[in-house]
Amino acid sequence: MGRMPYLTRLALGRSAFERFVVPESPFDVEDDQDEGLVTTNQDTTQEYDESGRPINPVSKENKESQIRAMNEVLEVVGVTERKAKQQQAASAPVVFNAEQWASMKSAEDDLGDDIFIVTEFVDTVLTWWIDVLRRRIQAGLVDCSTPLTRILQNEWATFKTGSLSQKYHYLTAGLEMELLGNILAEFATDPLRYGISWLRSKTRRLKIDDDQKAICYKIIEFLRVSGYLTIQLIFSPFTITSVLRQFRIVTDNFIPSYIRFLPWHDHSPYRWGWSPGSGLLPLRSRLLNIALSPVALCLVSYTATCCLHDLAHAVQTSSPSPTILTPAKGAIQITSARDLSPITQAVVKPLTSFRDFLLRATGWSHTAYLEGWQEEPPAAMPSTVSQTITTRDLLISLGATVQEAEEASRGMNSAAVETGQGSPAAAVPSQRTNHHNSGVPDAGRRQSTRRRRHRSPTFRTTRLSTLPADLLADRIKEMGWKMALLPLEILFHRAIVAAFEAGPMESLIAELSGRPMPEDKGVAGSVLAGVVSLGWRGLGPLMSKVGLCFAMEAAADAVVWGGVWYFVQRTGREKCFWGRT
Repeated sequence: MGRMPYLTRLALGRSAFERFVVPESPFDVEDDQDEGLVTTNQDTTQEYDESGRPINPVSKENKESQIRAMNEVLEVVGVTERKAKQQQAASAPVVFNAEQWASMKSAEDDLGDDIFIVTEFVDTVLTWWIDVLRRRIQAGLVDCSTPLTRILQNEWATFKTGSLSQKYHYLTAGLEMELLGNILAEFATDPLRYGISWLRSKTRRLKIDDDQKAICYKIIEFLRVSGYLTIQLIFSPFTITSVLRQFRIVTDNFIPSYIRFLPWHDHSPYRWGWSPGSGLLPLRSRLLNIALSPVALCLVSYTATCCLHDLAHAVQTSSPSPTILTPAKGAIQITSARDLSPITQAVVKPLTSFRDFLLRATGWSHTAYLEGWQEEPPAAMPSTVSQTITTRDLLISLGATVQEAEEASRGMNSAAVETGQGSPAAAVPSQRTNHHNSGVPDAGRRQSTRRRRHRSPTFRTTRLSTLPADLLADRIKEMGWKMALLPLEILFHRAIVAAFEAGPMESLIAELSGRPMPEDKGVAGSVLAGVVSLGWRGLGPLMSKVGLCFAMEAAADAVVWGGVWYFVQRTGREKCFWGRT
């Protein structure tokens, strides 16, 4: 064995660890290169490993080919899966400390809030002209017998022929007034919130009976609702003027004439918005005119929206499914989720069941929506077992292992039985007895009443991770509310058109023609006459056009939501290491 390397070198002319070199010969032909022969330009230096031992290139290649063949067999069988090195590096786990986790979650929350604001702005700009077209159809300003494609062609022709400023006002008709009214109303509600919270804190500190405190809280709640309705009444002319600009009835510049918002002005919505009619009309007609006036319908619409907010909050609270989107409570809270009336419970129960069904169907239930939880939820304990915390659970929560906790609990039970302070049945480990050697066929199936232990879910509940679900739930909620308030919107828009035609427009026509002002008969007659004249034949085309507008708005929302979902998923996986922590 010791002379084998020497004899091999004599026989082959080289060592077994050196590469084979084809000697130069003038008789070599070009076909030799096609046969895979190695030229003399190859490196003939000896390679060594980390220990300084020579490396045999033949054995190294054989080993690599053997490993490659084994991996191919495992891949064909399905045991392994081939991955690129870049994919392996991208899927490598990442470990954060507590400080890095806190900074990462804070960054995800901030980024989610920023994306939500930008998405709301983009979605409002894209869908505003669709809402304007739908409201004009509801008000009867667009012929519903015309096909929707012809209506869109006319709208496009109007938009294309205008200047740049006219195109801007066409796309954002009434949007500035709507935003201005909402901002002013939000600033006006801040002192009201502070005052209500101060009254509640003072009432909480009063040393009176519970019944008297309940009466005080009801009075405070009445003051709060009255305050919100008063603020909405003060800023309702902004909403009415915004609707007039959407209907192309009032065309103002970027900064409208705010003199019309003064209550003593003839064209102020504070005056013609009530439209009670002439004083010669009977009281019944005047009350009907006030009930169908634009200002009153604006307050009714605001109250109905608050009630829907409250109903959504009750559905969210009473549902066993997780909170994907917590709807904001309305300013006017009719019910409380903790103390629901039977009527409210009857309304909330089917909505809650429908919400849970949607969450399970779309994969956003308690076990499917949150990424990282792949196991089934723990089974509920039987009703016969006490739901108390045992000594074993307490020891495990303090850091002890399962075996140590079981031994300690068994020792405490045996000590309690010996001293007579416990039940003898507690010391009998009937459920821990091994029945595999018994003669009973089903004895091996041990019945345990303990809760099964599962792996803790590893998912993130940041603003960025839940943003797609929040946006989708918000869009579905808004679309449902618009459909629910559709009859009220039709009355509101037709009342605004009728009140403006009977008020400022009629006075302007009378002033230009020099004839006396006709008697004011209110808007109830014209609004009801328009609705009755619409009939069932006109209601079908109207609802079909409104439904198509809703479909266009849903398509725009879907495009925006798809872009947000793609951006959030890509940002979360590349920048926030989703699925790798």
